[in-house]
Amino acid sequence: MRTSTIAKHLTAGERTLFARLLGVEIRERRVALGLSQAAAARPLSRAFLSSVESGRLTPSLSSLLIIARQLNASAATILASVESKLEARDGDGGTDEEADLAR
Repeated sequence: MRTSTIAKHLTAGERTLFARLLGVEIRERRVALGLSQAAAARPLSRAFLSSVESGRLTPSLSSLLIIARQLNASAATILASVESKLEARDGDGGTDEEADLAR
C-alpha cells in the first residue's frame, strides 16, 4: 500500500526525528571542520542552515547537495549516517517518536 503524502510528512518532514538527526549530523560535520554557519551555508543563508541544524526545516535535495559540498561530503554519505542512526534507534526496541522529539 502506498504511503500518503500526509503520512510521509509525519515521518520525514519538518521537526521530525529524521529532520533533527539530519540537523545534528550536519552540525557535527560543520563544527568538526571549524566552519561557521555562514561559511557552510554559502550560497544559502546562515538562517537557512540554522533552521536545518535545529530540525525546524528539512532541506531540498539541491540544498542538501550544496551543504554537503561545503562540508567536503556527499549527500549520500550524510543521509547514510542519518539512516544508520535511525536504524540503531529502531533496533534498541524503538522509542516513540513523540517522546524523542520532546527531548
